[in-house]
Amino acid sequence: MSDKVKAKKYSWRTELNILTANLKLTLPANDLNDYNYRLDMLGRESEYQGFATVIIYMQLSEKVDSIQAQYLVTEISRLYSRNNLSRFLLFFMNNPDGSLKYLHKRPTHEDHATALIRKAYKELQPAESAASKELNQLTPQDTLIFNQKMRAPGRDKNLYVIVHDSDKVRLSEQVLNETEGFRRRFITACIEKEDNIKLAGFDALL
Repeated sequence: MSDKVKAKKYSWRTELNILTANLKLTLPANDLNDYNYRLDMLGRESEYQGFATVIIYMQLSEKVDSIQAQYLVTEISRLYSRNNLSRFLLFFMNNPDGSLKYLHKRPTHEDHATALIRKAYKELQPAESAASKELNQLTPQDTLIFNQKMRAPGRDKNLYVIVHDSDKVRLSEQVLNETEGFRRRFITACIEKEDNIKLAGFDALL
């Protein structure tokens, strides 16, 4: 593979680093693998640079490349996790009624997140794809766990990623109103088959 091809293939990783560099936070962690000499036992308090939760909205479009979407999840975890501390919350656009679809109720780790992506696109239904053109809500309304993630100040510790095809997705008035004040924490990812991942900020969908 030529250097030019390699640069093109991995340019989105550089862009991801640039877009998220000023968004990552110093967060507390319990490092179970480090020895605490003061207490003479495994496990000690530490810190890591990253996000409390990475919340990903994935358009259920047949044009979206689910394999590359998994690469994106893996890269976010590699950049900002420590001992698998990154947690991913996945929402899929949409159920046939336009509400967000989810396959797991709690934030989960990288391997499970990629498995959920594979499952969602393998079982993709035409009615879901037809309803995937608009992001209508930031969280499903039927669970308190999701809604807690969107309350300040907790929402300002997250990274939000909207994955879409080349036709993009519309943002409802509700979403536009609710994201006022923390849009800078969003990145968008155009991930289409037979094309490179293209990353941008929130304004790319306006």
